[in-house]
Amino acid sequence: MSSTHIAGMIFFALGILMLVFRRPFGIIFCKIGKRTWKDNPLGVPSRFTDFLYDEKNGPRIMLFLGIVSAIQGAILWFLPGHG
Repeated sequence: MSSTHIAGMIFFALGILMLVFRRPFGIIFCKIGKRTWKDNPLGVPSRFTDFLYDEKNGPRIMLFLGIVSAIQGAILWFLPGHG
């Protein structure tokens, strides 16, 4: 089993966890994001960070990130020619 397959399994598992537990992961993601952007804004407009790290949007953001991570993991896991 190659390192690509192992990375795929990890991404796939994380994606499924983000989908199943999207509410608690979303709230944690938003709280960490708020704290990070408050310390180091990097010139990003506050409207964007207010939307992205609003705790009521957390489950929706985790749904998106979980789907993307699961698809990426499945592609890496079952990528032909790397085994």
